[in-house]
Amino acid sequence: MFATFDAPSRELCQQRRLPSNTPLQALTLLNDTVFDECARSLAQRMANSSDQLAEQLAYGYWITTSQHPSQEALSELTQLYDRLRNREKSSAEDALGVVASVLFNLDAALTK
Repeated sequence: MFATFDAPSRELCQQRRLPSNTPLQALTLLNDTVFDECARSLAQRMANSSDQLAEQLAYGYWITTSQHPSQEALSELTQLYDRLRNREKSSAEDALGVVASVLFNLDAALTK
């Protein structure tokens, strides 16, 4: 995982890491067991934060990016959640888990 996210070796001190964004990073964030568990945990926190979907999504966005979501971002997340619930017949918990996984893949969420 360190190689995928371009972590420096621990043999030498490095003051600054160069930002990178590769397809392997996105695949790791979407498919690795550790990140799946993290997404499920974030989804649970989002569900417990409020009874309103918009507030849950805004909370998850804030947790992952340290930013408040724009109206456009909130609208896209709501559309994703609704699509999962209606078309895919996912449970609310599973739909929030997918949304949380998407949140982890945002550029603003990645620590580079």
